[in-house]
Amino acid sequence: MLRFLANVATDKVALALVARNLATPPKTLAGLANSPYRAVRANVATNPNAPPRTLARLADGTNIDARQNVATNPATEPDVLARLADDPVGQVREQVARNPRTPRETLARLAASWGPEADYVAANPSAPPEALAGLAARPISVRAATALARNRATPPDVLAGLISHGAAPREGVAANPATPPDVLLRLAADSHAPTRAAAQANPSLPPAGRAAAGLLAD
Repeated sequence: MLRFLANVATDKVALALVARNLATPPKTLAGLANSPYRAVRANVATNPNAPPRTLARLADGTNIDARQNVATNPATEPDVLARLADDPVGQVREQVARNPRTPRETLARLAASWGPEADYVAANPSAPPEALAGLAARPISVRAATALARNRATPPDVLAGLISHGAAPREGVAANPATPPDVLLRLAADSHAPTRAAAQANPSLPPAGRAAAGLLAD
């Protein structure tokens, strides 16, 4: 039915819906990528069923929305994401920084930039630990500090240092299973209730901390 609609429909809205549908076959999506309608091509770019070659072609096009969606798509090949990391549009680079399929060396390069995309690298579980440490070593926003605090790829010593960046990053550190046990013990007695609760629920909290919080059965 979706293949039929793609062949006979002329309405932009109908074609855009087909392009976005997760049940649309890859061959149909490849055809829709040639649509004269920008919205249809942009929706193809969001679809994880789109063939890699189709996504690569959309990444090289002039449709900014399509390029941004390709950068978000979990099916996009790493080499395409590496190319999009140099896109002149900041929103495209930001989506590349968020995508776990982005190559580690590309994420390291984006983290070293002073653009807003660096904040998005902070949350990426595929980011190299040394790149995350480099981010933490410079002045960063509370949003970036919180993302680093929640990222399991962040080195333990960096997590320990993030507890001084405010309540939100401290709570993120408390919830992170990669946080050092001695830090979790301190946070389990923190004066900030959400931080304390996050540390007490952390599976990496040592038994001593759980006992002190009354979480162990008699």
